[in-house]
Amino acid sequence: MSMRRKIKIQNSSGIHIRTAAELANLCENMPCDVKIMWKDRTYDGKSIIELLDARIRKGDEIILEVTGKEEDKTIRKIEDCILRWR
Repeated sequence: MSMRRKIKIQNSSGIHIRTAAELANLCENMPCDVKIMWKDRTYDGKSIIELLDARIRKGDEIILEVTGKEEDKTIRKIEDCILRWR
């Protein structure tokens, strides 16, 4: 089973090197698999390179998908992290 959440990126710079590193580090320490879906592609949330390759910008809507242990806790922590970016 997995959980999904749609999130609109509010950060003026989108997902760039600092935010990609923060997100990948957070995801790496979670007990779930984390996928970011955008524009019909799926990116590994634990990979800085894949997050940067996605070129996600302000206003883009992504789908966050987590699968594994503690899905609810994991998805909330990741969503909180993304929504904090300004």
